[in-house]
This record gives sequence, C-alpha cells and structure tokens, in this order.
Amino acid sequence: MGGHNGVDYAAFVGTAISNGITYQFVDEVIRSLLVGGQCYEPKIGIIRLIS
Repeated sequence: MGGHNGVDYAAFVGTAISNGITYQFVDEVIRSLLVGGQCYEPKIGIIRLIS
C-alpha cells in the first residue's frame, strides 16, 4: 500500500478500520504526522511519508 506515490487516505483508513483500529485513532495519528512534518499531502486525499 502506498510506496513512493503515497497512500490514498480513504483506503488507508478503511484498511485500518477493517483491522479493528478506530477512525478517530487513525485520523489523530495521521494529523499528528502531518503537523510534525513526518508526512505530507501532495494531492488532496494522498498521504506520503517524508523519507
């Protein structure tokens, strides 16, 4: 899932939820990573890690 092109936010959240992780937790973690500069959103709905 993802790779160099990033990951679709909705698909990522869907996969997490299907594995028993709450939406609230996933959203909080992604927002924390964005604010902390560990990932970015090159296009709306796509999340990419900064390597």
